[in-house]
Amino acid sequence: SIKLLGHIDRPEKYYKKADCFIMASDHEAFGRTTIEAVVYNCFVIANSKGATSELLENNREALFFDDRIDDLSNKMLHFTNMNASDIKQMKLNALNKVKSQFTKSIMIDNFENSLRNII
Repeated sequence: SIKLLGHIDRPEKYYKKADCFIMASDHEAFGRTTIEAVVYNCFVIANSKGATSELLENNREALFFDDRIDDLSNKMLHFTNMNASDIKQMKLNALNKVKSQFTKSIMIDNFENSLRNII
């Protein structure tokens, strides 16, 4: 079952209940909601055109679809047919990447380094 809730101020309880998270947008600035989903232990299925493809690796940390509804449907079906250990491993891979690359201190350091390169 799928529920489209729109904007939610405090989404934690929804992330915790979800089996997977679908990032369907083809444009987002950073993909913060993808990072949130990973931290809340959601399996990610994402549009390959969006920022998620810059954050996570296809078939290792998430599943990507090619911006077509039928491909999204295929990836959702693939997810439902995956065994629990493969799902768990991909979620762990994604969480490890998020923890190693997207912490507050790492992001601040990266931003400061970018500024130094510009100035």
